[in-house]
Amino acid sequence: MKPPRSKSARRGKVVFGAKSRGGKPHRTLRSDGAVDTEIPNRWVWHYETLSSLRERLIQERKERLGEVAQPKETHSTSLADSATDEFDHEIALSRLSVDQDALYEVEAAMKRITDGKYGICEQTGKPIPAARLKVLPWTRYRKEVADQLERAGVIAPTQLGRLTRARRERSGSDGQ
Repeated sequence: MKPPRSKSARRGKVVFGAKSRGGKPHRTLRSDGAVDTEIPNRWVWHYETLSSLRERLIQERKERLGEVAQPKETHSTSLADSATDEFDHEIALSRLSVDQDALYEVEAAMKRITDGKYGICEQTGKPIPAARLKVLPWTRYRKEVADQLERAGVIAPTQLGRLTRARRERSGSDGQ
């Protein structure tokens, strides 16, 4: 028997069922309604948060691609205007690169959840504290390891741009 399909499942989005009993993992649905991936209960919040963040990053990436794809005016009458246009284009390319790196980290964290490797430091093999995973759900390392790797220049701190809520809260006044 196929699980019921919601509107978002028909659009191909990840859908989470009601909380399961007895520690059974949640299942996600593909656009055709088939069960795709199992998410352990303890990581459902993290997976949902990462999924929302992924959607936001993909949308921002599309916007940045639109900015970068705009043709530059090469024959401006003002040298200063040409330099400004070139600078703006370089900034958009740089932001696109940062967005792509952040998207990679988020997708890698989602894969670690489905592979059963989430919440384990890739350097030490020790569990990453729950508080750290709540704040940085894409993290690969315990704080002390990340600090050490950043100081050594092995990794750069992951920046996800302007801080906003990954999921929008509904307000009672807008009727949603």
